[in-house]
Amino acid sequence: MKELLVIRHGKSSWSDPSWSDRERPLKERGRDAARAMGQRLAKRSAVPERIVTADARRALDTATILASAAGVGDDTIVVEPQLYTESPPKVLAVVQRLDDAISRAAVVGHNPALHELLHTVSDLRLGKYPTAAVAHLRWPVKRWRDVAGASAEVVDYDWPKSGRS
Repeated sequence: MKELLVIRHGKSSWSDPSWSDRERPLKERGRDAARAMGQRLAKRSAVPERIVTADARRALDTATILASAAGVGDDTIVVEPQLYTESPPKVLAVVQRLDDAISRAAVVGHNPALHELLHTVSDLRLGKYPTAAVAHLRWPVKRWRDVAGASAEVVDYDWPKSGRS
């Protein structure tokens, strides 16, 4: 079995127009949400062995804060520029290259790619995929490269304002 946590970055700031899209940081609300979601993952024993994040500051900050809150070291975080995309196939390609020794991984990235990826690989149908949301998927496969040919089971779906703890 392979499990993937699909994590959208936390709420980002638009306060400085001189920042490029990649440079935009998290708002305080985004940092709080990333922390809360990391704590929820730890509480559910759904902590990833590897976190692959887009190189945008808001995604990397989300990954770092979430990992710390979940009790995962920074050494589990890998930056993958290809996740700064609007393309679900590019996200899936990153997932397919994961080391097969890893059973549970996370990707931290952006919409619309993550939202569309969920529609592509699972039966999770959402009107929107909120910031800092986490979809926990499971495939009945032994190799990451085989996830593209199989439908994922939705183990869990959570977001900061869900009311769960």
